[in-house]
Amino acid sequence: MKTITKNFISIFVLSVAVFFLGFATAKMLPGTAYETAPTVKTEPFQTDKPAEKVSVMVDFGDGRIFSSSEIVWQEGESVFDALKLYDDKASFGIKSKDYGGDLGVFVEEIGGKQDPSKKAWWQYWVNNEYGKIGASSYKLKPGDVVMWKLTSGQQ
Repeated sequence: MKTITKNFISIFVLSVAVFFLGFATAKMLPGTAYETAPTVKTEPFQTDKPAEKVSVMVDFGDGRIFSSSEIVWQEGESVFDALKLYDDKASFGIKSKDYGGDLGVFVEEIGGKQDPSKKAWWQYWVNNEYGKIGASSYKLKPGDVVMWKLTSGQQ
């Protein structure tokens, strides 16, 4: 009986060894069902991409400076569009005149502030560069900073 048990154990161990050896060999052969596919890196799909924004500041020249960095940028948005969006939040009140063409919109008054002597007017700067075209003609890019100031020169 001992011989039968020894033979059974030997056959069992040998069968297990052959099984794993066959499995390992099959895994290394190309074209087998066990061949692993190459890894492909993929970026996760993002639906919550943060909105691109611009900043708008308004300097009233009397110590009051208002600013917002929460203006959501849209493709084709102009300096004047961003000012109007800021006014929607701050409720300054804007008076403007559209001259058309490249001259575009001229901002006459922000928050009731204007120069009745017409020696100062509302001017804008984008990223510290003086605006040389109408506010409705200058198209913004994400991250731009717009400053409006009632001034008589390009200060």
